[in-house]
Amino acid sequence: MMETDNLKRIGRSLVTSGRHGDALAIFEKALQRDPEDVQTLDMLGFLYYGAGSFERARSCCERSIELAPTNHYAHKGLGLCLVKLGQPEEGIAALKRSIELEPGYFDSRHDLAVTLLELGRLDEARDCFEAARRVDPTRSFAVDRGLARMRKLLRGRGLEGV
Repeated sequence: MMETDNLKRIGRSLVTSGRHGDALAIFEKALQRDPEDVQTLDMLGFLYYGAGSFERARSCCERSIELAPTNHYAHKGLGLCLVKLGQPEEGIAALKRSIELEPGYFDSRHDLAVTLLELGRLDEARDCFEAARRVDPTRSFAVDRGLARMRKLLRGRGLEGV
């Protein structure tokens, strides 16, 4: 167990320094030593997603949810993976489940808003962006960026105002 904790510590340090490929290898070793470590699965899901390996990321998220059904972070990751894998409705449902599990987590709300925006569901996206702002006003810059993207889309369609 101590060795697994050390591997995870090293892996997190590598992620922080931007060495995601090296971190991926370290977290894979940690998972071999403890295949039921939810934190390791979550980090692997994050790293695989960032590397564009959405199916592998999805597997990590699903396994994490099997082990910890109320893990909001794994539900968020699963939602993002499903969207990337061409299953947007299932992805939206997983993102909404993440919000149900942890209503105060900005990232799930913001990711849902961006997903809805990318799917052209602008009214829903606007509502989600504003809900994200209410959850964490200190991250309004991210909400403002999303709303600016939405206004640009509307202008491109000849529509006004958000």
